[in-house]
Amino acid sequence: MGVAVAREVHASGTTRYSATIDAATRVDLSFRVGGYVRALGVVDEGGVRRPLRDGDPVRKGQALATIDQTDGGERVKQGRAQLAEATAAAAQAERSLARARGLFEKDALTRPEFEAAQTAAEAARARVTAAEAAVRQVEAVAGDATLVAPFDGILLRKQVSVGALAMPGQPAFTLADITTVKVVFGVPDVALATVRQSVVEVEADAFPGVTFPARLTHVSPVADPRGRVFDVELAIANGDGRLRPGMVASVGLREADAGPPEIVIPLAAITRPPGASSGYAVYVVQGQGDATRVAQRTIEIGELRGNEVTVRRGLARGDRVVVSGTTMVTDGAPVRVVL
Repeated sequence: MGVAVAREVHASGTTRYSATIDAATRVDLSFRVGGYVRALGVVDEGGVRRPLRDGDPVRKGQALATIDQTDGGERVKQGRAQLAEATAAAAQAERSLARARGLFEKDALTRPEFEAAQTAAEAARARVTAAEAAVRQVEAVAGDATLVAPFDGILLRKQVSVGALAMPGQPAFTLADITTVKVVFGVPDVALATVRQSVVEVEADAFPGVTFPARLTHVSPVADPRGRVFDVELAIANGDGRLRPGMVASVGLREADAGPPEIVIPLAAITRPPGASSGYAVYVVQGQGDATRVAQRTIEIGELRGNEVTVRRGLARGDRVVVSGTTMVTDGAPVRVVL
């Protein structure tokens, strides 16, 4: 199992967390009907028009791609022809019903025969209704041969090309609005209060030395079961479009003023005391060689420092604590240390 050594550090003014930048709004765009892509949207680059590609800015209403309408037109023709047939059949059924009614009133037709004529007329009317709905549907989707941008944004991903078959409902483009971006990072439970009170700055690796003002927009109510951290989201105004989805950033949280040296250990070393729902403990490695064992020790933790936490009571500088495999050891168990 892995171990780390408790060490002394001097307090600093800010703790930094790794974060990622993402678009505040992103959507996948797809065609409602299938067809072969006939044309892609174009942009003007220095007087030269070229097809759209990833990273291009687009405007609301701008055409992104157009599929061949031949199939759609054929479906409209077929639907209208089927509607005409259904209408003619319904008219014939109504005439037959009228004749049957006259004969039935003169006792020249049995009731079962008259009811059969009624049923046939009702079925014919239902087929007309269904055919009308089908025509409305194919006419509507035939008008959707061109996919347009629903808002101003950045084309994050183009997944179609001229001549390719676009399937209905399958994403063809991913579009993002980056006028506001979100910064996402994770913190453990002991840092939640710090997050809510002390977000001070965001820096992007792509712009060294530049600080971006941010505001807290969301703290996840539950921890990620894998990393046991709470996702936090910040919003940054990005009218100039400098910040792009996928960029790496760091978030600074204010800490206490500098003071005397403090003991710090990795967060991964923290566990709960056996059978307790509160409090914190660590497994301290004691002894050497075949006599190496672990002893669970209750501690009092202090401030969070990135991926480490200060320990106010229970540990001393140089103590070795278990940081991996904590769920597989018990108090007093022999262990083999992996450096």
